[in-house]
Amino acid sequence: MNAQEIDEAVREESSRRRWLDELTETQSWAHHVADLDNGQILTTALDRPVTPLSRMGRLSQLGHTFDTSIFDGPSYVLTPRRPIQTSPAASFSVAHPDAYNATENLIVWNPPRELGTNFVPRGMRFIFAVSPDRRSVVSLALTGKAFQGMVGHVTVRPADTSTFLRIPFTESS
Repeated sequence: MNAQEIDEAVREESSRRRWLDELTETQSWAHHVADLDNGQILTTALDRPVTPLSRMGRLSQLGHTFDTSIFDGPSYVLTPRRPIQTSPAASFSVAHPDAYNATENLIVWNPPRELGTNFVPRGMRFIFAVSPDRRSVVSLALTGKAFQGMVGHVTVRPADTSTFLRIPFTESS
């Protein structure tokens, strides 16, 4: 790598860091609960991160009875620092990130405003070796920001079905 390439890499990293700092400063919270069986999504704007009791309350709005035992099954905590868990076995992989930084526990996708004909699929794939034998909860903590005047989305799709949910976010959500 020559000096010019190093300077460009430093400028790109500095620009990315400024963008992430801006996201942190302007962040608002939303809690989305969804039922993959019926496609129902409920969204609640928040002024802070969600808590376990409010999670249960919102999950029950989907028409299911929940108590705290829903959180007692096999547990997986996967992060960029720890993308593999040995027991129960689980892992995730990332497709086409613009940045993957295990030190800062960060994955960044920054797709172009217009996807055009050279669309590059971006995303994450999770693999869980132990399938639950009862209704289960999957939690994803994500930060997103859409381009001004546009709506972005996160798509959640189980591998064994054609069902999927698309959860929207805007420039301010």
